[in-house]
Amino acid sequence: MDLKTIRSISEAKMNSRKINSIAFYDVNLLNHKNYIGDIICEFVSNGYSVTLFYDEFSQEGFDFFKCLDVKIIRNGLVSKRTIEKKLLESRASTLIVNAQRLGDTAFVTVAKEMGIKTGMIQHGMYVPFMKRERFFLVKKAIKTLRYFIYSFIISKALDRKFNEVLKCFLNTFVKGGIYKDSIPFHEEVNTDYVLVYGPYWKDYHRDIFGYRSAQMFDLGYHELSKIDETKNKKMEPMTVCYIAQTLVEDGRLARQLQESFLDALEKLKGVKVVIKLHPRSNRAMYEGRGFRLEEKRGVPHCPLYIGHYSSLLALAGSVSTMVLFEFPGHEIPEYFSRNAAVVNAVEQLSPTIEEILEKGMPSAGGSFDDIFSLGYSPERAFSIIQKFQSET
Repeated sequence: MDLKTIRSISEAKMNSRKINSIAFYDVNLLNHKNYIGDIICEFVSNGYSVTLFYDEFSQEGFDFFKCLDVKIIRNGLVSKRTIEKKLLESRASTLIVNAQRLGDTAFVTVAKEMGIKTGMIQHGMYVPFMKRERFFLVKKAIKTLRYFIYSFIISKALDRKFNEVLKCFLNTFVKGGIYKDSIPFHEEVNTDYVLVYGPYWKDYHRDIFGYRSAQMFDLGYHELSKIDETKNKKMEPMTVCYIAQTLVEDGRLARQLQESFLDALEKLKGVKVVIKLHPRSNRAMYEGRGFRLEEKRGVPHCPLYIGHYSSLLALAGSVSTMVLFEFPGHEIPEYFSRNAAVVNAVEQLSPTIEEILEKGMPSAGGSFDDIFSLGYSPERAFSIIQKFQSET
């Protein structure tokens, strides 16, 4: 369904006397588009009044949503009172977030206090806690300040002491403690329900965040719906596709380690390299190296994919062979490593890639059904959320 059709349907339905309202929060406006844009469009096409809250602006995200009948609201400096005011003005009976970060939790906690139902949609895979580089904490001073602000908002909404709340969140976000163990009040800040990628992630949300089985629903992984589409594309011979992650951008990896890895890709002989950029990738790390930079959704059809532990590898690994490079302190999950050749020394990277391209691998095209479910659709997400919204 194109944007013009969605908008015409929305305008017709918005003339009805009863208007359903829903709000979505994410840190970046682009995340709303990239991760759940189709779900938001589904609510718009069904006559819902939709409000999008965000902290960081994205022109691409804005251009996508400005064609729809949605309210787009930047948060700025927030407080408990301003969040309450924003939620009241949105008239939302449900708030949806996409992660368990402090910003999401602040909005969720205030919403729950106001009697607004809350839900979460999984937008990526989770990995064990990893220490951030020191330079990142300085570079992201404003973001660090938000940690204090959001913790203060949560403490006010829960009527708990600020220093105790902040300490609990620091124990998990900075020191790496298990969320439900570090935060004794986790049930008070958890959403009412969660839509996850598959059964494996139900166990994860139970063990890490403390959600109950009745609160979780298998939505399936949206990228797996592109398997046949990717296989039907013309194969690009002697081409490897590197699925980039924001390890450096997020302060999880020293830049020199990433650049040494890219140096190895650049030295491949007779091999074309495509970089599947992350929406937040720093293009400067990849430009000027002879790589082809790809920003389209999905992945090109290549005989070999390279990555680390991005959720997009479930799509890539379902199509062709994978080589996964393991940086120090960045252990690759078993469900990816069992379907790939794993390399942990940069000098082994080029020989491994060249050998696989020459000889092939019998395990090309793995299966991730036990981790990432098939059957995703925005209609299914709409149905689950609508069911909770209609319950008293």
